[in-house]
Amino acid sequence: MRNRRVKDASIVHHSGKDRNKGARGHSSLRAAVDTEIEVKGDRMIRLATCKKQRDLENGKKVAFTLRVVDLGVDDENDPITSCVVEQTNAEFALASTSRKVSPNERIAVQALDDAIASQGRKMADHENYPANRKVVSRDNWRNSFMKMRIDSGVQTASVKKDFDRQSAKLQENGVIHAYNDMVWFVHEEDRQDI
Repeated sequence: MRNRRVKDASIVHHSGKDRNKGARGHSSLRAAVDTEIEVKGDRMIRLATCKKQRDLENGKKVAFTLRVVDLGVDDENDPITSCVVEQTNAEFALASTSRKVSPNERIAVQALDDAIASQGRKMADHENYPANRKVVSRDNWRNSFMKMRIDSGVQTASVKKDFDRQSAKLQENGVIHAYNDMVWFVHEEDRQDI
């Protein structure tokens, strides 16, 4: 019998009881793969980290969320849903693993992500704004946050106060930056300027 290499196979595996030791099983399992991506996360934000890449750079991190989308209904009028992967801020995902992050702080980050995706724009003033990323007005961010929180049945006045708290906390922790009522996520290359 000849050895034949399986091409383009994907394997989903899990870590052992001690996640710091990596995947369970024989060491030849990891040795045989070209690419190993570890996915960690909580209920909202997940972080995919390239642990092994045979021909390219290791260590690349991508944060994402899963947004539920309706596809229709089945024969019994039950909803049919699926998920869409949406990239989010990796710096926040890394920060949230090193400190306790409240659910409302996560909602504020998701609301900013949504606002930037739908209404963000690049600014011509590269001295005060990031040159390569979109920014959004604080009002647009607040509206997105309000919609997410009010839909869950919270009183409007409480949500407005909470938005100010979450905004201040995110800025204090270096997750976001604001200038002239425009807001954006802080990336690693921005930290020297702030």
